[in-house]
Amino acid sequence: MYDVDDTSTFSDTSYTRLRETRSQREANLIQRLELLDRRTTVLLSDTGKSDLTSSLEARDPTKFLITLGVQASSDGLLEEWFDSTVSSLKGEKGWVRSRSFKCIDSLRTGSAVIPGPEGQKIPSYLVVIGE
Repeated sequence: MYDVDDTSTFSDTSYTRLRETRSQREANLIQRLELLDRRTTVLLSDTGKSDLTSSLEARDPTKFLITLGVQASSDGLLEEWFDSTVSSLKGEKGWVRSRSFKCIDSLRTGSAVIPGPEGQKIPSYLVVIGE
């Protein structure tokens, strides 16, 4: 998981060429994967990080992340749930940061993926909680 300034980066040839010109070794590895799940998301909510730790800083990396796939009928309902439930973790011992995202693009591939549209279904939202 990483942040980018602009999702158009993913359609730029400097990025797409990496996939098109991958080595035979990498191509063989990709073919053997049970699941490769790529998602492009936009940030909806961010509680801000605490002073405890950060996965972005090597000095004291985050111990673990909890990710939740969430179905909601609108951004507003997700943000309401996030504010009332997830944001309540702020200040709890070990809490670092909570963020919610809306999925705008995805691709699932691999031997465990069911062929057709059913295999491409994913939750509309992603919530990440760091400790």
